Amino acid sequence: MRSILCLLIWVSGLLYAQNIDVDSLFAYDIEFQNFINNSNPDSLDNIPPSWDSAWNYKNLGWISLDIRMYKGKNNSSKKPAIVFFPGGGWTSRSLNQYKQYAYYFSRKGYSTFSVTYRVFQDSSIVTPFDAVEDTKDALIHLRHNATKLEIDAQKIAGCGMSAGGHLISA
Repeated sequence: MRSILCLLIWVSGLLYAQNIDVDSLFAYDIEFQNFINNSNPDSLDNIPPSWDSAWNYKNLGWISLDIRMYKGKNNSSKKPAIVFFPGGGWTSRSLNQYKQYAYYFSRKGYSTFSVTYRVFQDSSIVTPFDAVEDTKDALIHLRHNATKLEIDAQKIAGCGMSAGGHLISA
């Protein structure tokens, strides 16, 4: 799996070097593009309380790490899940970074989550390896609580960019 990921990154780099827009090589979901282009992120601040909940998944004594859940509109007791890991160059993070995307996919029947992890601003001794450990712990927590969260533990996808992208690929 890692070799496939490395190959994709390498090929993407070659394509960008040739001034080929890699994103245009993939088919877009037109409905999703329209949603993103026409949505107002500020309007998502007034979401129903039942849609949005957060809890602590890891407490280290000096810091507590949280997961925010955006519950999907799906009658199934086992919804597929998407876990978003916010970026921030290992220095900052925000549970709300993917709120637009979480809202969109939750309306499509997914349960979506956003996860915090340790970053450099938390302590001078924090390293990216700590964030990788937090990522693994968050995914273990979600799988362990899949029944309670009404998600399918075998259908959990991850998404992130910048540091969050590194974490989900680790």
